[in-house]
Amino acid sequence: MKNIVPVVLCSGSGAGLWPFSRSYPDSDSFLQKTIKKILAVTDPGETQLITITLKSLRAETALQLCEISPLLVRHLLLEPQARDTAAAAAYAIQYAEACFGEDVLLWIVPVHDFTMDEAVLADMLEKAEIAASRGYMATLGDPLSGMHLFQARTGRDNFIELAPQTWNVVRNAMRESVDPRQPSTMVYGAVKEEPFEIAVVQKVAKAVVVPAHEQQSPEFERIQI
Repeated sequence: MKNIVPVVLCSGSGAGLWPFSRSYPDSDSFLQKTIKKILAVTDPGETQLITITLKSLRAETALQLCEISPLLVRHLLLEPQARDTAAAAAYAIQYAEACFGEDVLLWIVPVHDFTMDEAVLADMLEKAEIAASRGYMATLGDPLSGMHLFQARTGRDNFIELAPQTWNVVRNAMRESVDPRQPSTMVYGAVKEEPFEIAVVQKVAKAVVVPAHEQQSPEFERIQI
């Protein structure tokens, strides 16, 4: 799955970095657990993984990424303020398209305590990849799980149609900064605060859910024909 660029969302309150102090060698934070699970099932290479965090959490996030691999900080994106996941997704799409091209597949993954079996997750991802490569926005597991797979161009086109304010503000914030990894604080603060699912995913015409079990949804069966 070399064409997949994972996007790890670690903004908000910073709970994904817990525990900040790790006393035992295998007591990884939620961020580290999430990234290790992602690397195990996709093998994208550390230089093709994007992490989005708050600017105020930069030092701790970078430290935890470096404990896995120093290469992971290459695409560490810093939100000036927490504006929910729609803004973060728009940011990731625009950044990834500039770095990797519009055909790349983006896997949006919020930081959480990953308990899903790797084989199950890999199977879901493989099925979602089929849908995403055909222009669908695929959700892995429950529709409200927060894990989505789609081409950068699909994300771009859906944002422009369904959430243009968010898209435009994020674009302008990146343009107003000398480093796209640190968008303009003044501009970024004007973006609408709402979840990605509400702003875009639930409104998309070409969407599909890949369930976390062997029984496939009718929507997924239909797009395989």
